[in-house]
Amino acid sequence: MRKFLAILLSLAMVLALVPGVAFAAETPATETARLLASAPANGDRVVIFNEEAGMALDACATNGYYNAGVANTPVEGVMSGVTANMIWEVTANEDGTYCFSQEAGKLAMAAEYTSMSYDAVNDKWTLQNVTGGYYIENTGRA
Repeated sequence: MRKFLAILLSLAMVLALVPGVAFAAETPATETARLLASAPANGDRVVIFNEEAGMALDACATNGYYNAGVANTPVEGVMSGVTANMIWEVTANEDGTYCFSQEAGKLAMAAEYTSMSYDAVNDKWTLQNVTGGYYIENTGRA
């Protein structure tokens, strides 16, 4: 069984920062993610989660411009029902930014509007550690 790490992050699909909470998953078979206290490393797998909306970011787009949200409610520090479409692979860049990828490509924002496209021009993200989680922000659209 492969060991997965997950970070429960919040992703604002617009330009604002949104707080989140960090989690780590044991194996894909358990379909759970547990609280994690550190930022992701290169090759880790993460769940991007908007705590306020109760939605994890899915790899599937709703209309070609925005990724779908998957309803989830962590209970006592554990997120269950984690699927492959909710897990993003992390690339920790040398400049301190991060990229998040699925089979379709890197999570990115287009040059205009709030569209979230794969492999668009703005594919780098920063993380800021805050009490209880992280803020995630697109570097090109900040």
